[in-house]
Parts: sequence; C-alpha cells; structure tokens
Amino acid sequence: MLEALAGDSELLKLGLDDELDLSRLMLAAYRGGVDDEGETEADALALVRDTFDGRVGPFLPHCSFARWRGREMVAAVVVTVFQAMPMIAFCVTAPAHQRQGHGEALIAAAITALDEAGWAKVQLFVNPLNERALRLYRRLGFCEPA
Repeated sequence: MLEALAGDSELLKLGLDDELDLSRLMLAAYRGGVDDEGETEADALALVRDTFDGRVGPFLPHCSFARWRGREMVAAVVVTVFQAMPMIAFCVTAPAHQRQGHGEALIAAAITALDEAGWAKVQLFVNPLNERALRLYRRLGFCEPA
C-alpha cells in the first residue's frame, strides 16, 4: 500500500508489495464464476507478478487502486497499457463485499488518475457471460467498439 487518496482512507494506490493480497483477492473473486478456470493460488500469484512486471503491457501503478477493510483487500482495479491505450486489466471484488460500490469507486479513481496523466480513453475486455460486470461497465459509460 503506497498512499491514501484524499478523502478516502480505505482507497489506496496499489503497490508492488500488494501482489500476494491481490492474487488471493482475484482467486476469491473469480472462484465459481464465469471467469473461473480452476486457477491455483500459485497461478493467480504468477499472473499478478506478470502484470506488475509488465509482461501483459506496462503496469500503471499510479492508476491502479485497492480498497481495504482493516488488513483485508476487498477490491482492486489494475490498469496496464495494451496496444498504446490504457486498459483496465482487472477489476475484482471479494464475494462478501460485492454490490457495495467498490468497483465503481475504484474505476472512477482509475479514470480520474488516467485523465490527470493525460490519457483520454481507457479500454477493457470482459467475458460476455459476466452479466454483473457488463451492467457495471455500461452504467459507467463503457460501450462496445463500433
């Protein structure tokens, strides 16, 4: 955890030292859902490390955030660059904390940070079977490319 954002002591910039917490959160968030591919804890940790190391596109730590409740990471948004445009690589929320506005708050923080860094657009990819994610992204103004 690097630094708190003004006005929200629970919303923190995502740091490289958060990789284990993020991998556990991702595993819990995807378990049993449409994006569950049977990953192990080691698989999730490897994916997070690859992301932080820039193997899936440059990681933008100044635009990536996590929300904490005490010592538990309950939600996170990870932003990278894909094909010369920022991309929300992951937006995940722990099952017990879903539908509480965490994803919306994190994406808003990421978009604000991207805007302040001079990026005009952001993209994401979502499984078309992930109805809850699709509703969130549409409500936030994301649309399918023409």
